Amino acid sequence: MRAIVLIMFVFMFSICVYADDVHLDNILNNVIKIEYSTNSSDTESVEKLYNIMALNVIEYFDKSSQTDSPLKLKAYKNSDEYKEYLNELKNLKKEALRKEYYVDLPDHLEDYDIKNKRFTILFNNKLYDEGHYSIYFPPLVIIRRQEKTAEINEYGICTGNTLDCYREYLIIPIKSEEKALTIENEKENIKILLLFNINEDLKRSVYEDQHDHIVANNIKLIIANNKTGEIYYSHVYGIKTQKGANK
Repeated sequence: MRAIVLIMFVFMFSICVYADDVHLDNILNNVIKIEYSTNSSDTESVEKLYNIMALNVIEYFDKSSQTDSPLKLKAYKNSDEYKEYLNELKNLKKEALRKEYYVDLPDHLEDYDIKNKRFTILFNNKLYDEGHYSIYFPPLVIIRRQEKTAEINEYGICTGNTLDCYREYLIIPIKSEEKALTIENEKENIKILLLFNINEDLKRSVYEDQHDHIVANNIKLIIANNKTGEIYYSHVYGIKTQKGANK
């Protein structure tokens, strides 16, 4: 029996992603927005993207009613239609790997932390839709704060005791207080984005009721003024992985 061991070396770095004269509209014109569920041709749903990456012919092409028993499923997978659809999904997957996507982060930006030179925002390293399809952002810096309340939403976890509940926050380091003040003064117009490509392989979920995760890479965080298009801050996250196999 062969066990595959994944050893991850994470390297984090920050550089200027965009020049000062680049505006938000110029960036959004070249990326595809990810929505939780959508029928728009200009956006992509998490579920639809997952089924492409998983090569899930049955769900993507809505063939569940024709494959609702093990025998029907086996017969369908031997059909010419299934093989044609599978080839179509393989081509869509190649296209998806070449594209760049983005998601809007929730509007929960807290006041600037003068001592630690950072903003924090309610967020964990996964974005879920209602069907438990998700995108996993591995290199983001997350902190946890204990919350003595049973009202834990999707940004936190409760382990059975209200004293064990906590919320998770994304750290946004900004050393310049001048820049931080500009962001605070424009909070009503602030738009926070994560731009990313996706990995070819899915990350296995540890929960039985959830699908495997789509994995983001080449992640860029942008804070911009949604009204003027001015970019206040950009940060790029880097991650390197190394695979090894043990017999």
